[in-house]
Amino acid sequence: MNEKRFNLLIIGAGPGGYVSAIRASQLGLRVCVVEKAEVGGVCLNRGCIPTKAALKEAERINSLKEEFSDYVNLSVGELWKKVTSASREPVKYLRQGIENLFKLHNIELIRGEAYFENNKIFVKSQEKTSILQGDNIVIATGSRASIIKGIEPDHGRVITSDDVFFLEMPPQRIAIIGAGAVGVEFATLFSPFSQEVHLIEMLAHVLPFLDEEISVTVERELKKRKIFIHTGVKVEECRKEEMIKITLSNGKTLDVDCLLLAGGRRPNTEVLFRTPIELDENGKVKVDRSMRTNIAGVYAIGDCAGPMMLAHTASEEGIVAVETIAGHKREMDYSAIPLTVFSSPEVALVGLTESKAKKQGIPVRSSSILFRTLGRAQADKSIAGIMKLIVNEDGVIIGSQIVGRNATEMIHTIALAIRQRLNYKELQNFVCAHPTYSEVIREVAESMDNRAIHTKAR
Repeated sequence: MNEKRFNLLIIGAGPGGYVSAIRASQLGLRVCVVEKAEVGGVCLNRGCIPTKAALKEAERINSLKEEFSDYVNLSVGELWKKVTSASREPVKYLRQGIENLFKLHNIELIRGEAYFENNKIFVKSQEKTSILQGDNIVIATGSRASIIKGIEPDHGRVITSDDVFFLEMPPQRIAIIGAGAVGVEFATLFSPFSQEVHLIEMLAHVLPFLDEEISVTVERELKKRKIFIHTGVKVEECRKEEMIKITLSNGKTLDVDCLLLAGGRRPNTEVLFRTPIELDENGKVKVDRSMRTNIAGVYAIGDCAGPMMLAHTASEEGIVAVETIAGHKREMDYSAIPLTVFSSPEVALVGLTESKAKKQGIPVRSSSILFRTLGRAQADKSIAGIMKLIVNEDGVIIGSQIVGRNATEMIHTIALAIRQRLNYKELQNFVCAHPTYSEVIREVAESMDNRAIHTKAR
């Protein structure tokens, strides 16, 4: 067997792994990355990037169908091909970009499946098995779709998010189990193409991590897209016959052609089963704020370890890990990491919700402003939306939720405000260009003191 030694070994080339590798190279470390599939991980190849490209194309098609009736002369199959084609276009470019960055930074990429044994990493590929040793190791193995007991995916009629863009045709009737970010995005994606889209959620509202009134706003807009919402229910039975028959806990039955499982993700930590690395009750690697495991020199980042299964969180955790390895004092701060949902309209969240703050015993104030008060929203005929700002008893900004066009961009202003511990009054002097959606940020800050110019606070 070949045996090589590096300053840093990274298992996984997703958003956490490849960013870790590049930062480590910048810090002067000799780096090797092991990846069993394509660089970029689920996010680039089957998740974030293709999904957003597909959603953009689906929204364009939906707008054209509404405005130009001639466009509907294209068959559903032809329209769906436009969406799946759009989903692939950025992937190849970005994947090649990561591989080029590896070469630029002299990072060795070994393709194969890694496993631990006797403090060494063995990498199996089609040609050979290699042995790798590293002064330090970063585990960035990611996650995969969770499977509901008794409802196994067959990658045709019962699918996960990995299968969506391999469908030759959109299903006429589809049910989606799970109304979190993934479920809501795919409900949005299928709504222009499927006759029926059913969104099933066991909790009281879709996107249950939001405050109730914000979730209700999202539900209202999804219903306008003719998406059927079933909340506060579980799937009691699922039978595959000529149609897939789903029985809900409230007694309702649904007959659909396709069932999409979007009920969360589980960590890929099987590679660690031959090691003494500690896992929590959910199978995630236990780490401290610097991403250290219980084994000296071994770190874990991203979906297999961190509390937030988000690509950008994994990247930051990777930077924290390798800077710690290089001798810098770094710890993760999760207080200002945004969560975004690319539905229509978009949804974004950062910091604490009002309900979560109250559960933690934090006295808070909040205020909300509707997008319909914005000149840009009226000009764009895109008035559906709301922004909510949450502050503590000292007026320090601790959270925000936005629903509406450009929400996924505007949330970063509030993320920076939380990071810098700004008082909401400092946003009252924040001058935004007119007409823009960002004007809602100053307006909602002013509404905290009942001095908003264009509306009364909600």
